[in-house]
Amino acid sequence: MALDGGTISDRNGLGQALIGQLQTAKDLIANLDDADYSGGAGSIGAHFRHNLNFVEAVIAGISSRSIDYANRSRDLRIETERLVAIERIDQLIVAIVGRVFDLEMPLTITSEIDPAIQHSSSLGRELEFVVSHTIHHHAMIKERLQAEGIQPDPNFGVAPSTLEYWNSSRQ
Repeated sequence: MALDGGTISDRNGLGQALIGQLQTAKDLIANLDDADYSGGAGSIGAHFRHNLNFVEAVIAGISSRSIDYANRSRDLRIETERLVAIERIDQLIVAIVGRVFDLEMPLTITSEIDPAIQHSSSLGRELEFVVSHTIHHHAMIKERLQAEGIQPDPNFGVAPSTLEYWNSSRQ
């Protein structure tokens, strides 16, 4: 929606989608036991920590107008301690709630392949990316949990367009 001389503002869209993904992550983490959450390399906890690092990068990038996805905190406590992960999710939700995002805000993105390369992007594109990236990792988490006999919500890790397709196919 165009506001204030043409600025595109995200009143309820991408910010709400990101909050929704963070909330579903929090709900799943709360229902896992410690062993299922933190077991080994590439663990469920490692996927969640990776996702949260990308969300942190976008939020930090709003004030600096620059995002470096490779420069992550990689806090191992988020990988291994469910309560630390839940606390961090709550902090990120608070940082997003009530914010009006200027989706056209220009951002500079540092290449993860060659840090000397800078790409031009926008906040809208990066919010879209981080939501999609989060859903992708949620799908991998879901597959791993299912292999261990744990059944997350059937909609966990499913893209909005796929959910819409499923819903329209049922009608």
